[in-house]
Amino acid sequence: MFGPLHDVRVLDLTGVVSGPFGAMWLADQGADVIKVEPPVGGDQGRYVGAGFLGYSALFATCNRNKRSIALDLAKPEGVEVALALAARADVVLENFRPGVAERLGIGYRAVRERNPQVIYASISGYGPQGPYAGRRTYDSIVQAGSGLADMQAGGREPPQLVNSIICDKVAGLAAAQAVTAALYARAQGGGGQQIFISMLEATLAFNWPDVMWNETFLSEDFRPGLTIADTYRLWPTRDGHIAIVFISGSAFQDWCRALSAPPEVAGETFETEADSRLRWLELRPLWEARIAALDTEEALRRFHAEGVPAGRVARRGEVAGDPQVVSDGSIVRLEHPEYGPMQMARPAARFAGFRPPAPRVAPALGGDSLAILEEIGMGGERAERLLRDGVVRTQAAPAA
Repeated sequence: MFGPLHDVRVLDLTGVVSGPFGAMWLADQGADVIKVEPPVGGDQGRYVGAGFLGYSALFATCNRNKRSIALDLAKPEGVEVALALAARADVVLENFRPGVAERLGIGYRAVRERNPQVIYASISGYGPQGPYAGRRTYDSIVQAGSGLADMQAGGREPPQLVNSIICDKVAGLAAAQAVTAALYARAQGGGGQQIFISMLEATLAFNWPDVMWNETFLSEDFRPGLTIADTYRLWPTRDGHIAIVFISGSAFQDWCRALSAPPEVAGETFETEADSRLRWLELRPLWEARIAALDTEEALRRFHAEGVPAGRVARRGEVAGDPQVVSDGSIVRLEHPEYGPMQMARPAARFAGFRPPAPRVAPALGGDSLAILEEIGMGGERAERLLRDGVVRTQAAPAA
């Protein structure tokens, strides 16, 4: 059996990042994920970011291990095909703006009539209600409104974006986790249900433990302390950069030994953890000078010898060759029939009781249309008519 979700069928009506990324996690864990795309152009994600000969790396990663049917949901026959697919699905995942799925005729109520036990998950920027509900929303907008851009700049001007589509991906992860929780509840007799995932709410939940820790206590006696930006930084060495974590208390002495601090500094003691943190911050110029005088490997050797967490800053092109990454097999290689060798991160979760599925490249636009129609009893002449009328398209070669 390939993964704990080997007997789960997912109808993926999503596009670009948040939904496809969430559905990818389900596919990586063994689910049979059928991706529905518009017949002309397909998912917008096919054209986002870096690509090779028109094939997007983002699409390739977010849609691996899936099958594709190119289906025109603007036509009644296309909606009928989608509802027939939903009738056989355990999970339906969509990330249209609120109300769009209902207008198309594939909203929760329409699907539930065909499949009362369905788990129907909707991802949107702000959820189905509230003053922002109908707005078009993208990752950077949610970063801006969630406090993340403010924290990234350390509370200073100007605010800064995280250079990652982090809010989309967090929403996708939240959706995948919620879907598996709903499947568990259904297995316990809870029946089908609808799930709402807001990118903003998923990001707030993701941010709160650290980005928003100074906003947690509402007592008038609370005084804000350090922020994550006060201690999160990279340290230049003579030939590169390293990341080092100052934990607390005894770590001050560890830093002193690692960097041969002057005796008057190394001999300091503190009454509280907060005092040690503040003193460590005050001595930042000393730490900077000592670290900058060392080669990266020497600095790491010293910190590791004292038990201080530290690591080298790897350039993106170096990550696949990192000894730990190589040892764990964390990067998998795929061979695409049109675009040649590719590499991407392997599924993050490893299940000892299941063999992982052999990774498959992202599907061609409509590459599985005929096989999928056959599975739902719409093969033969019905499939020919759907193809002739432009309701369904099939494509043997990978989409450009």
